[in-house]
Amino acid sequence: MKPDPTSYNPDPDYLQGLLAQAYPSLPLSERYVKAAAALGISVRSLQAYLNAREAVSSREVPYAVQFALECLARGEDLCPVCHKGQPMSAAIQPTAVYDRLLQLPENLIGEIISGELYTQPRPAAPHALSSSALGGELYGLFQKGRGGPGGWWIIDEPELHFVRDTEVLVPDIAGWKRERMPVLPQDHRFEIVPDWVCEVLSPSTQRKDRVIKMKVYAHYGVKFLWLIDPWSRILESYYLDDGHWAVSGLFQDQDEVSTPPFDAVVIALGDLWQ
Repeated sequence: MKPDPTSYNPDPDYLQGLLAQAYPSLPLSERYVKAAAALGISVRSLQAYLNAREAVSSREVPYAVQFALECLARGEDLCPVCHKGQPMSAAIQPTAVYDRLLQLPENLIGEIISGELYTQPRPAAPHALSSSALGGELYGLFQKGRGGPGGWWIIDEPELHFVRDTEVLVPDIAGWKRERMPVLPQDHRFEIVPDWVCEVLSPSTQRKDRVIKMKVYAHYGVKFLWLIDPWSRILESYYLDDGHWAVSGLFQDQDEVSTPPFDAVVIALGDLWQ
Protein backbone atom coordinates (compact mmCIF):
# COMPACT_ATOMS: atom_id res chain seq x y z
CA MET A 1 0.00 0.00 0.00
CA LYS A 2 1.36 3.41 -0.99
CA PRO A 3 0.58 6.78 0.64
CA ASP A 4 -2.09 8.84 -1.11
CA PRO A 5 -2.69 12.17 0.67
CA THR A 6 -5.70 12.87 -1.55
CA SER A 7 -7.53 10.16 0.42
CA TYR A 8 -7.11 12.07 3.67
CA ASN A 9 -10.04 11.33 6.01
CA PRO A 10 -9.79 12.69 9.58
CA ASP A 11 -13.24 11.39 10.60
CA PRO A 12 -12.77 9.76 14.06
CA ASP A 13 -15.36 7.10 13.21
CA TYR A 14 -13.31 6.05 10.19
CA LEU A 15 -10.11 5.95 12.24
CA GLN A 16 -11.75 3.99 15.05
CA GLY A 17 -12.99 1.53 12.43
CA LEU A 18 -9.43 1.02 11.21
CA LEU A 19 -8.29 0.39 14.77
CA ALA A 20 -11.03 -2.22 15.22
CA GLN A 21 -10.04 -3.95 11.97
CA ALA A 22 -6.41 -4.04 13.04
CA TYR A 23 -7.08 -5.62 16.45
CA PRO A 24 -10.61 -7.12 16.37
CA SER A 25 -10.09 -9.45 19.33
CA LEU A 26 -8.73 -6.83 21.75
CA PRO A 27 -10.65 -4.45 24.01
CA LEU A 28 -10.41 -0.77 23.09
CA SER A 29 -7.79 0.12 25.69
CA GLU A 30 -5.44 -2.60 24.46
CA ARG A 31 -6.01 -1.59 20.84
CA TYR A 32 -4.67 1.87 21.66
CA VAL A 33 -1.61 0.40 23.37
CA LYS A 34 -0.79 -1.94 20.48
CA ALA A 35 -1.36 0.66 17.76
CA ALA A 36 0.56 3.41 19.56
CA ALA A 37 3.54 1.07 19.99
CA ALA A 38 3.42 0.16 16.30
CA LEU A 39 3.26 3.82 15.24
CA GLY A 40 5.95 4.99 17.66
CA ILE A 41 3.73 7.58 19.36
CA SER A 42 2.19 7.83 22.81
CA VAL A 43 -1.18 6.32 23.69
CA ARG A 44 -2.37 9.76 24.72
CA SER A 45 -1.47 11.21 21.31
CA LEU A 46 -3.28 8.41 19.51
CA GLN A 47 -6.35 8.86 21.69
CA ALA A 48 -6.36 12.60 20.94
CA TYR A 49 -6.28 11.87 17.20
CA LEU A 50 -9.14 9.37 17.41
CA ASN A 51 -11.38 11.32 19.80
CA ALA A 52 -14.60 12.81 18.51
CA ARG A 53 -14.02 16.32 17.14
CA GLU A 54 -16.10 17.94 19.86
CA ALA A 55 -13.95 16.42 22.60
CA VAL A 56 -11.71 18.88 24.43
CA SER A 57 -8.64 16.67 23.93
CA SER A 58 -9.20 16.02 20.22
CA ARG A 59 -6.45 16.85 17.68
CA GLU A 60 -6.46 16.86 13.89
CA VAL A 61 -4.88 13.62 12.74
CA PRO A 62 -1.84 13.88 10.42
CA TYR A 63 -2.18 11.92 7.20
CA ALA A 64 0.84 9.79 8.19
CA VAL A 65 -1.08 8.46 11.21
CA GLN A 66 -4.14 7.70 9.09
CA PHE A 67 -1.96 5.86 6.58
CA ALA A 68 -0.31 3.84 9.35
CA LEU A 69 -3.70 2.79 10.72
CA GLU A 70 -4.80 1.79 7.21
CA CYS A 71 -1.70 -0.40 6.91
CA LEU A 72 -2.42 -2.02 10.29
CA ALA A 73 -6.04 -2.65 9.28
CA ARG A 74 -4.79 -4.42 6.16
CA GLY A 75 -2.41 -6.51 8.21
CA GLU A 76 0.64 -4.88 6.61
CA ASP A 77 3.91 -4.47 8.47
CA LEU A 78 4.91 -0.88 9.21
CA CYS A 79 8.62 -1.59 8.97
CA PRO A 80 8.90 -1.55 5.17
CA VAL A 81 9.59 1.75 3.45
CA CYS A 82 6.48 3.89 3.33
CA HIS A 83 7.61 7.47 2.78
CA LYS A 84 10.69 8.67 0.88
CA GLY A 85 12.88 5.82 2.10
CA GLN A 86 11.91 6.18 5.77
CA PRO A 87 10.14 3.72 8.10
CA MET A 88 6.65 4.62 9.29
CA SER A 89 7.85 5.92 12.66
CA ALA A 90 10.02 8.46 10.82
CA ALA A 91 7.13 9.44 8.55
CA ILE A 92 4.95 10.25 11.56
CA GLN A 93 7.51 12.26 13.50
CA PRO A 94 7.56 15.25 11.08
CA THR A 95 4.24 16.32 12.59
CA ALA A 96 6.33 17.68 15.46
CA VAL A 97 8.40 19.52 12.86
CA TYR A 98 5.23 21.10 11.51
CA ASP A 99 4.41 22.31 15.02
CA ARG A 100 7.80 24.08 14.98
CA LEU A 101 6.98 25.57 11.59
CA LEU A 102 3.72 27.00 12.95
CA GLN A 103 5.65 28.67 15.78
CA LEU A 104 8.06 30.53 13.49
CA PRO A 105 7.97 34.34 13.69
CA GLU A 106 6.07 36.12 10.94
CA ASN A 107 9.27 37.38 9.28
CA LEU A 108 10.34 33.81 8.42
CA ILE A 109 9.00 31.44 5.77
CA GLY A 110 9.13 27.77 6.77
CA GLU A 111 9.19 24.62 4.63
CA ILE A 112 9.55 20.93 5.50
CA ILE A 113 11.45 18.74 3.04
CA SER A 114 12.26 15.11 3.85
CA GLY A 115 11.62 15.78 7.53
CA GLU A 116 13.93 18.81 7.75
CA LEU A 117 12.66 22.30 8.57
CA TYR A 118 14.05 25.02 6.29
CA THR A 119 13.57 28.69 7.07
CA GLN A 120 14.28 31.86 5.14
CA PRO A 121 13.60 35.56 5.77
CA ARG A 122 11.13 37.62 3.78
CA PRO A 123 12.57 38.36 0.32
CA ALA A 124 14.66 41.36 -0.70
CA ALA A 125 13.11 44.09 -2.83
CA PRO A 126 14.20 42.81 -6.31
CA HIS A 127 12.78 39.37 -5.44
CA ALA A 128 9.52 40.83 -4.12
CA LEU A 129 9.12 43.10 -7.17
CA SER A 130 9.56 40.27 -9.70
CA SER A 131 7.18 37.99 -7.82
CA SER A 132 4.52 40.69 -7.41
CA ALA A 133 4.79 41.82 -11.04
CA LEU A 134 4.46 38.31 -12.47
CA GLY A 135 1.70 37.32 -10.07
CA GLY A 136 -0.29 40.44 -10.89
CA GLU A 137 0.11 39.89 -14.64
CA LEU A 138 -0.99 36.25 -14.48
CA TYR A 139 -3.82 37.00 -12.05
CA GLY A 140 -5.46 39.38 -14.50
CA LEU A 141 -4.92 37.22 -17.59
CA PHE A 142 -5.48 33.74 -16.25
CA GLN A 143 -7.54 34.04 -13.07
CA LYS A 144 -9.83 36.96 -13.91
CA GLY A 145 -9.72 36.46 -17.69
CA ARG A 146 -8.95 40.12 -18.41
CA GLY A 147 -7.24 40.01 -21.82
CA GLY A 148 -6.49 36.31 -21.37
CA PRO A 149 -8.25 32.95 -21.28
CA GLY A 150 -8.92 32.72 -17.53
CA GLY A 151 -9.61 29.31 -16.04
CA TRP A 152 -6.85 29.31 -13.39
CA TRP A 153 -6.21 30.05 -9.76
CA ILE A 154 -3.02 32.12 -9.34
CA ILE A 155 -1.91 32.20 -5.70
CA ASP A 156 1.06 33.97 -4.05
CA GLU A 157 3.11 31.92 -1.56
CA PRO A 158 0.63 29.05 -1.05
CA GLU A 159 1.55 26.44 1.56
CA LEU A 160 1.66 23.23 -0.48
CA HIS A 161 1.11 20.03 1.52
CA PHE A 162 2.28 17.20 -0.74
CA VAL A 163 1.97 15.04 2.37
CA ARG A 164 -0.18 16.70 5.01
CA ASP A 165 1.94 18.50 7.64
CA THR A 166 4.92 16.38 6.56
CA GLU A 167 6.15 17.49 3.12
CA VAL A 168 5.43 21.22 2.98
CA LEU A 169 6.77 23.64 0.35
CA VAL A 170 6.03 27.32 -0.28
CA PRO A 171 6.73 28.52 -3.83
CA ASP A 172 6.63 32.21 -4.65
CA ILE A 173 3.62 31.66 -6.93
CA ALA A 174 1.59 28.60 -7.92
CA GLY A 175 -1.23 27.99 -10.35
CA TRP A 176 -4.03 25.45 -10.62
CA LYS A 177 -6.39 24.86 -13.51
CA ARG A 178 -9.88 25.25 -12.11
CA GLU A 179 -10.96 21.97 -13.65
CA ARG A 180 -8.54 20.28 -11.22
CA MET A 181 -9.25 22.53 -8.22
CA PRO A 182 -12.76 23.95 -8.65
CA VAL A 183 -12.75 25.67 -5.24
CA LEU A 184 -10.06 26.91 -2.89
CA PRO A 185 -9.34 24.96 0.32
CA GLN A 186 -11.01 26.18 3.49
CA ASP A 187 -7.77 26.48 5.46
CA HIS A 188 -4.17 27.40 4.60
CA ARG A 189 -3.20 23.93 3.34
CA PHE A 190 -3.17 23.38 -0.43
CA GLU A 191 -3.22 19.59 -0.82
CA ILE A 192 -3.96 19.36 -4.56
CA VAL A 193 -0.69 19.32 -6.52
CA PRO A 194 -0.45 22.55 -8.54
CA ASP A 195 -0.16 22.52 -12.32
CA TRP A 196 2.56 25.19 -12.25
CA VAL A 197 4.94 26.68 -9.72
CA CYS A 198 7.30 29.61 -9.90
CA GLU A 199 10.36 30.15 -7.74
CA VAL A 200 12.02 33.57 -7.70
CA LEU A 201 15.69 32.97 -6.94
CA SER A 202 17.67 34.82 -4.31
CA PRO A 203 21.40 34.44 -3.69
CA SER A 204 20.66 32.72 -0.37
CA THR A 205 17.95 30.36 -1.66
CA GLN A 206 18.80 29.44 -5.24
CA ARG A 207 20.76 26.33 -4.27
CA LYS A 208 17.75 24.97 -2.34
CA ASP A 209 15.37 25.98 -5.13
CA ARG A 210 17.45 24.31 -7.85
CA VAL A 211 18.93 21.27 -6.11
CA ILE A 212 16.23 20.33 -3.59
CA LYS A 213 12.85 21.83 -4.43
CA MET A 214 12.92 21.08 -8.17
CA LYS A 215 13.31 17.38 -7.33
CA VAL A 216 10.37 17.48 -4.93
CA TYR A 217 8.13 19.20 -7.47
CA ALA A 218 9.03 16.58 -10.08
CA HIS A 219 8.48 13.74 -7.61
CA TYR A 220 4.91 14.85 -6.87
CA GLY A 221 4.03 15.54 -10.50
CA VAL A 222 3.95 19.32 -10.87
CA LYS A 223 3.74 19.72 -14.66
CA PHE A 224 5.35 23.13 -15.20
CA LEU A 225 8.03 25.12 -13.37
CA TRP A 226 9.45 28.61 -13.88
CA LEU A 227 12.62 29.94 -12.25
CA ILE A 228 13.15 33.69 -12.22
CA ASP A 229 16.47 35.35 -11.35
CA PRO A 230 15.83 39.09 -10.82
CA TRP A 231 19.54 39.80 -10.33
CA SER A 232 20.56 38.24 -13.67
CA ARG A 233 17.19 39.14 -15.26
CA ILE A 234 16.57 35.63 -16.54
CA LEU A 235 13.46 33.44 -16.74
CA GLU A 236 13.84 29.66 -17.18
CA SER A 237 10.78 27.63 -18.18
CA TYR A 238 10.54 23.85 -17.63
CA TYR A 239 8.01 21.10 -18.24
CA LEU A 240 7.87 17.64 -16.70
CA ASP A 241 8.86 14.89 -19.13
CA ASP A 242 8.68 11.32 -17.79
CA GLY A 243 9.48 12.46 -14.26
CA HIS A 244 12.35 14.77 -15.25
CA TRP A 245 12.52 18.48 -15.99
CA ALA A 246 13.04 19.55 -19.62
CA VAL A 247 13.70 23.12 -20.75
CA SER A 248 10.89 24.74 -22.72
CA GLY A 249 12.34 28.24 -22.89
CA LEU A 250 15.11 30.57 -21.70
CA PHE A 251 14.47 34.32 -21.65
CA GLN A 252 16.37 37.39 -20.49
CA ASP A 253 16.27 41.15 -20.04
CA GLN A 254 13.49 42.65 -22.20
CA ASP A 255 12.38 39.49 -24.03
CA GLU A 256 8.76 38.86 -24.91
CA VAL A 257 7.79 35.61 -23.16
CA SER A 258 5.30 33.07 -24.47
CA THR A 259 5.93 29.70 -22.88
CA PRO A 260 3.87 26.87 -21.34
CA PRO A 261 1.60 26.73 -19.52
CA PHE A 262 0.83 30.40 -20.24
CA ASP A 263 1.74 30.45 -23.93
CA ALA A 264 -1.71 31.77 -24.87
CA VAL A 265 -0.37 35.28 -24.16
CA VAL A 266 2.85 37.27 -24.44
CA ILE A 267 4.40 38.67 -21.26
CA ALA A 268 6.89 41.56 -21.31
CA LEU A 269 9.77 40.22 -19.22
CA GLY A 270 11.13 43.70 -18.64
CA ASP A 271 8.11 44.49 -16.46
CA LEU A 272 9.48 42.09 -13.86
CA TRP A 273 12.62 44.14 -13.30
CA GLN A 274 11.25 47.69 -12.99
